[in-house]
Amino acid sequence: MSDVGIFGAYFTCFITLPNFLFSIFNTVFFPSASKVVDKSNIFMKLNKVILVFAVLGLPTIVGLGFLLFKLYGVRYTFNFELGLIFAFTSLLIFIDSTYGWLMNSVGEKGAKITSFSAVVLAIVNVLLSFLLIPSLGLRGAVIAMIISYFFSISIMILNKRVIKSVV
Repeated sequence: MSDVGIFGAYFTCFITLPNFLFSIFNTVFFPSASKVVDKSNIFMKLNKVILVFAVLGLPTIVGLGFLLFKLYGVRYTFNFELGLIFAFTSLLIFIDSTYGWLMNSVGEKGAKITSFSAVVLAIVNVLLSFLLIPSLGLRGAVIAMIISYFFSISIMILNKRVIKSVV
């Protein structure tokens, strides 16, 4: 089995399907957040929710991903380390997406920050992929994603004052 096929299987089981479920949260969250004038309270509560979700979500995603991965059959051997780092990446994508939705609910300033963080995420991911994949293979691709999402999330957290400036 090639690394591309293995990457696709892990990505589907640990990122695509869990983030489909996360999108349900964001579909409800965004309209609710848009109605609130003082979004700083939402930001504070969101930080707590994300922490709890990360603690509970990581083992849930690993378990769910493992079950989904088994559907690929015996040709795909499950690797716990890969499952864990893909599950961690999935959580980062959820966090990035949720902060992005909150930023977008602020208006144009928030959307600009979200767009900027997405551009940084893409550039960092491409550069790190070129650097890490040749030496680390599949793990390098996932590590590049993890670092890229950390950059994106950091940009939004560091710009939380935009949320407060709308009040």
